[in-house]
Amino acid sequence: MRRIRYHAYGGPEVLVMEETDPPIPGPGQVRVRVEAIGANFVDVKFRRGPDAGGIYRRDLPAVLTGDVVGTVEDVGPGVEPGLVGRRVAALAEDAFADQVVADAEWLAHVPEGIDDATASILPLAAPVALGILRAARTAPGETVLVHAASGGIGHLAVQLAKISGATVIATAGSPAKLDFVRAMGADAAVDYSAADWPERVREAAPGGVDVVLDSVGEACCAAASTCWPRSAGPSCTARRAASPPTSP
Repeated sequence: MRRIRYHAYGGPEVLVMEETDPPIPGPGQVRVRVEAIGANFVDVKFRRGPDAGGIYRRDLPAVLTGDVVGTVEDVGPGVEPGLVGRRVAALAEDAFADQVVADAEWLAHVPEGIDDATASILPLAAPVALGILRAARTAPGETVLVHAASGGIGHLAVQLAKISGATVIATAGSPAKLDFVRAMGADAAVDYSAADWPERVREAAPGGVDVVLDSVGEACCAAASTCWPRSAGPSCTARRAASPPTSP
């Protein structure tokens, strides 16, 4: 079978295709014949190597992670044989290959009628988007500010927040991305590359926002604190605005 690896750090040119034997699923694992792979941006950082800066490091030779969609072809010890033939989505450490192994307990079963691109969000992106909204205790009628709203998790958070009954203000960094988040259901779209973006958010939510989902960090997170209601303390990344406790 074919797989992709890299034996040196650098740009896309370091990626090489190799021939190898199909992996054998171990205890609690399945082998999946891959039909589609969702790439993760973090692997770009790993591929560039430690000299590119940041905290992302992976020893060589290295593999590419991903969210794979495919059909179970074999199961390891302790796994229900009835999974063979089932269409699933899964996280895979060595994802860019014709066949991969994945943990059976983390498989996401793909319903009929779901295309590969949609199915690829089931193992990780969708649960993360839903989880951060639940962690923030988002309620109907509240206002949610989603930064980087055109991203893999951000655009899902916009849709899920709307389904929950919230008003959604989405930020992104280009006209095309702003159009995209509006198409995803955002009530207001703000360009966060503009210096006055906090003012634009306050115009859209004069009473302040209740929840901020921030995957940008640093200055963006600090500026978002000015969009909370006046009674709230600054807080970021799936945190809700909450009035400080009062003395008894």
